[in-house]
Amino acid sequence: MTNKTINIHNGDNTPCTTATLLIKSQIDYEPKVSVIIPVYNVEKYLRQCLDSVVNQTLKEIEIICVDDGSTDSSLEILKEYASKDPRFTIITQENLYAGIARNAGIMVAKGKYIWFIDADDYIEKNSIELLIQKNNDCDIILIGYKDIFENKIKENTKHCFLDYQLTKNVRKNAFKAPSTIWDKIFKRQFILNNKLYFDKIKVCNDVFFAYWSMITAASITTIPECLYNYRKEALGALSRTRGEYSHLITYAFNNIKSNLIKHNLFKQYKKFFYKKYFQHIDYELNCCSNLSQKTNLYLSINKYDLYRLYYRNFIKNLLKIKKTNNHIKIILFNIKFTFRKDLFYKIIDIEYNQNNIKINFLGIKLKIKDKSLEKFKNFFLYPVKVREEYKQLKSELKSLKK
Repeated sequence: MTNKTINIHNGDNTPCTTATLLIKSQIDYEPKVSVIIPVYNVEKYLRQCLDSVVNQTLKEIEIICVDDGSTDSSLEILKEYASKDPRFTIITQENLYAGIARNAGIMVAKGKYIWFIDADDYIEKNSIELLIQKNNDCDIILIGYKDIFENKIKENTKHCFLDYQLTKNVRKNAFKAPSTIWDKIFKRQFILNNKLYFDKIKVCNDVFFAYWSMITAASITTIPECLYNYRKEALGALSRTRGEYSHLITYAFNNIKSNLIKHNLFKQYKKFFYKKYFQHIDYELNCCSNLSQKTNLYLSINKYDLYRLYYRNFIKNLLKIKKTNNHIKIILFNIKFTFRKDLFYKIIDIEYNQNNIKINFLGIKLKIKDKSLEKFKNFFLYPVKVREEYKQLKSELKSLKK
């Protein structure tokens, strides 16, 4: 047992955290790959994950496991494996989530490449050997992976056939790569040189790292073989509990945007950035299970991003609203919604006169003066009772915003 306290760097604008180096590896060689595994309450799947790494055909690796304050037997399992294999390094920290756990792993890693693996997934036996054979000394290697469902397996390799070359200092397909981190292997020196860190948030903590690394890498190669197995239905998986925390996606994309602006790249990536951003919003909305969660998500979005860039689409799509007996269908910012009539009128506030219509959707204000004004007027005419209910909800939204 080492029991050494280490300080973890989490980025320029994020406070450092501390962790305990519990067990240090006893290897006497420079590892070709450092495998970093954040671990939190995954006793059911942990052994399969560790066995898949331990039994790799290429042995010159180090295995860094960071226990994120597990309350089950995960830490004991890690200690058991470390007692039998000198390649293991075990770090413990309080429950600060997977992003900070990965940052802790980076701090002690010694390998030429780093591979971040989730503790409830597993890799193919020859994965690391293939990575070393085919990496072409690139900053990032993208690989194929399998989605492991309870009753089926789906292979994913399409992203490996995209062109990731830089053209006039722009990598146009950077945002077409998955936002996941385990389908990419990174040169350690590339991570250190670019001061890449994971966000200190519960979910979406790898989104900034995944996309910003794709933008800043000098070279990228792909291996269109499924070397990683992603367990889609694992209980306790790091990607669970999305709905309650879906608003954190805006934290990640605001981080990307600020870095693009800082490095004078926003203009070149603007179109790609917003297309991917709203795809993520669409996904997170589908993870929300109630109005409160959706409201938190919308309130977290920079209103300029919604209003300025999607102004025309907003008007265009409003004209295509369909009303049935009990529901209203609307496409808003390229996101499809179906509302009950009473719910729809609660979250969208309409004021109209002879010259224009003012629309207020969760704080996004829009004035419309159009030949189609009569269509809007007829559509948005609703009872006074519902208007009063909206006022009540509006006060609730203000309290959520505080």
